[in-house]
Amino acid sequence: MPYTLETSKSLWRVIFSGTVIRDDLRSLVVKAEGLEKASAIGVNRLIDLRGAQAINIEFSDVSDFVARRRSFKLPNNVKSAFLTSDPVQFGFARMFQTILDHPQITVEVFENEKEALDWLMLPGD
Repeated sequence: MPYTLETSKSLWRVIFSGTVIRDDLRSLVVKAEGLEKASAIGVNRLIDLRGAQAINIEFSDVSDFVARRRSFKLPNNVKSAFLTSDPVQFGFARMFQTILDHPQITVEVFENEKEALDWLMLPGD
């Protein structure tokens, strides 16, 4: 599996590795929705793309992922911080940030893990 999902009461951490493909996004959205349905509280997320050596995903794959996320109602607002280390990862994260218009999810992109975690822990959205 090119990603792992670590969950706690205060943060979900998605860590990508290897080559990321469309099926990985599909698997992640199904897993996230299952966790969200089982929880009374939405949790902030850190999506760490730094270990991804390649991202073989097209705009339509991200668009499909976003459409599914858009239709899912969360119990509260959450923040998603994308952590990137190269231009391809940054571009992918910015594409996601640009097209996601879910009223309960705020997305930011970071190159520094401490800054990302600090932002995630700030109160509010």
